[in-house]
Amino acid sequence: MTLLLAVLIAIPPDPSGICSRISTYRVIHGMEGDTLVRTVDLRGVQGSDRLLSRVVIPFDPEYQSILLCDAEMGPAGADPRDIPSWAVDTLTGSGGRGRSLVAAFPALAEGMEVHVGLVLRDWSDSWSHGAWGVLQPVFNGMKADSCIFCFEQGMIEGIAWSGDDYLEERRNGMLVLSGGASAGPLTFSPFQDHRELYEFILQKADNALSGPFPPDLREAALQATSAGADHWSQSMRARTLLCNSIAPAAGSEGGSSRECSSLQEILDSRTATPLEMAVVFTAVCRELGMNAEIVPAGGSAEGIPVPSGWDRFLVGLRSDGGGEWLVEPSAYLTPASWITRNGPLNCIRAGRLFTLPSNNAGESCCIESWKLDTSEGTFVLSLRATGWFDVLLRRMTAGLPVEQLILEFSELCWLAGRTTVPETLELSDPYVLDSRMTITVAGRLGGGGLEAGTIAVLPALAWSVPDSLYSSLDRSWTIEGTCVPVALEEGMAMTMGEGCIEVRNTSSAGIAAVVMGTLE
Repeated sequence: MTLLLAVLIAIPPDPSGICSRISTYRVIHGMEGDTLVRTVDLRGVQGSDRLLSRVVIPFDPEYQSILLCDAEMGPAGADPRDIPSWAVDTLTGSGGRGRSLVAAFPALAEGMEVHVGLVLRDWSDSWSHGAWGVLQPVFNGMKADSCIFCFEQGMIEGIAWSGDDYLEERRNGMLVLSGGASAGPLTFSPFQDHRELYEFILQKADNALSGPFPPDLREAALQATSAGADHWSQSMRARTLLCNSIAPAAGSEGGSSRECSSLQEILDSRTATPLEMAVVFTAVCRELGMNAEIVPAGGSAEGIPVPSGWDRFLVGLRSDGGGEWLVEPSAYLTPASWITRNGPLNCIRAGRLFTLPSNNAGESCCIESWKLDTSEGTFVLSLRATGWFDVLLRRMTAGLPVEQLILEFSELCWLAGRTTVPETLELSDPYVLDSRMTITVAGRLGGGGLEAGTIAVLPALAWSVPDSLYSSLDRSWTIEGTCVPVALEEGMAMTMGEGCIEVRNTSSAGIAAVVMGTLE
């Protein structure tokens, strides 16, 4: 369920004062036909951080409306006053939302109290199986001292809930769940298991795949056969064809992430959400004779099943020969077979829950092969990448002219401690997702420092690798000329080649420094 989200324009806090706090946060849930109605009542106290001076509540006008019922402020114990009409406005939204309701509290001093009441209506088809959601006892980053989540009588039957430190009561036919400062997230859902959840998430996608496939789609399947006779190569080629012909649609969340147009409408618009891209890819693969099914991914495997978080859509493929593999069709400018997994990735396939492990170091590898001529002062870099490094290179180079890319690589070398002057650059097509990304750069070594008797920094590229990424970086230098390394720092190895010396950085960390000498 799309939750109310408060975003504040940041104002530097006064570290010597008190923090703003939410004293009570109450949300009443009810259904009016197929429309979910949430009535929110919030009371708080302004602190020196001014977190309650202005709140922004995003919503999507295509399936949501907001009515601001109360917006009051005043000193503690005094009668509150309404904020002026000019302090309330509706502005362009952010984060995939169409609009935002903005309420400002002018001259709200430290210690003054705030009261906000509003009603949010949501008529998307997210509630066709009943209301669900993950409620956070938090408003604008502030944990509420007291939270009360209520569910009207008409929507209680068939709904299960879970959450830490909540007291369950029945008041006037309503289910009332009360929590204090220690209360955690509250999950409620009508789904009994992940099979029910799976069917709900893919309801619109199944409808799109149930009819006859349009001729344009059969043409795409025919083009994919140019990759070869085996289904694996055909599916990888289909990934490239679709990502180069269909653009990603604007960001979507909540109920809109499960919406799906017909195949013909997707092909005509040339844009697709992640789910729609999975639908088109599934249809192409079925045309090619593969067993293909959409696999929702990204949600939680713990507790009560809810649709929240299941916003990635893989496709599970099975060939006639029995081979099985997964593809993420909406992963633009990534290798065709790559699925980003910074942590374990939960998936649902045919109603069955399973987990993919995190990417391992062998999946993300970068090989820098440098050829240096110390007599001429030149270099040639051959770069090959897989996994995360491949993704980075594609997104760094796609659409840029060679002149700009030369400057980019010069900067990467400079950041690694060595000045270079790249002159030529050749690269594989970053838009061809079914082949490995390769780059060759040639040029001159700048800055000197390769003479005998000097300590030289060997050229390298500075990669900003995330701490959470399991990866490997392999650097090697083949050095020719009159001056060659005679001593290495720790973590490097040297072997004699035919007319050259080969150096390898076995630790892949830090600057590669060597002592230069002459061949005798």
